[in-house]
Formats: sequence, structure tokens, C-alpha cells
Amino acid sequence: MLTILLHLLIPLMITPAGTGKNDQSANKFVTYSVSVDKPALKAGSKGTLIFSLRPQEGIHINVQPAPGFLFDTTSGIRSGGNLEISKDSSSGYLSKRTPIRQGFLIPRGTKAGKLTLRGTLTYFYCSDAEGWCSRFKQPVETTIEVLP
Repeated sequence: MLTILLHLLIPLMITPAGTGKNDQSANKFVTYSVSVDKPALKAGSKGTLIFSLRPQEGIHINVQPAPGFLFDTTSGIRSGGNLEISKDSSSGYLSKRTPIRQGFLIPRGTKAGKLTLRGTLTYFYCSDAEGWCSRFKQPVETTIEVLP
């Protein structure tokens, strides 16, 4: 019994705590990427974030509850509409082929230069074989060039 307890506790004791912004950025079951439709925009313009979520074989992403995106408001970038998701017609889960899209607005008066867009994409993923589900909060960060 002591041996089992030590096997469970030792990895917790040697895992570094607080190693920076990437502590929770990887989901071992779902590959993630983010891009923007237009990497350079003028102040007052609209753009679109494009998220790709690729679950491993045997994992799916639910559409109920629906994924959500929350902007970090410190950059001044605001939401430009609702999150657009596509459901796979045969499985009823999130489509693996169609990316998730989120519109955003760069406020008028934003200074020209590099602007970092940050936020959190939240989704629920489940194991088909084992029957468990879990919520994941994916930190999002990408850079946009604000044109003069």
C-alpha cells in the first residue's frame, strides 16, 4: 500500500509549480492552433480568430454545452459576434473539419503597431470508450498588426 501511495505522490512532489503562462496551455487529448484571417488591420476594423481543435482518436468535443470564448479586455480588443461552431451531421459532435470562428473588433483610436490578442477558449471533450468528459480552458494568444 505504501509503495502505491509513493508512486502516486512522487510525481506530484517533483512537478515544478508556476512555470509560466504555458502551465495549462496543452491538452494531451486535443491538438490546438489559432490564427487570424487578416494578420494586419486598421483601427476600427473587424477580424476573425480561427481555432482548430483536433481530438485524438476516440475523443470528441461536445457542442452541448457549446464551446465559448472570453476575450481578455486588457488589449482593448472586443468581441465581434458570437462564436461560430459547426456540428458534424453524422456524429452530432463538433466538426473536426470546420474550424471554430470568433469575430473581433479593433477599437477606433487604437495605436498602430503590434497588438496581442488574449483570451480563453473553453470546451468540453469526452472519451468515447471510457465514458468520461472534462472541461478544458485553452489560453489563447496571438499577435495582430494594427496599421496606421
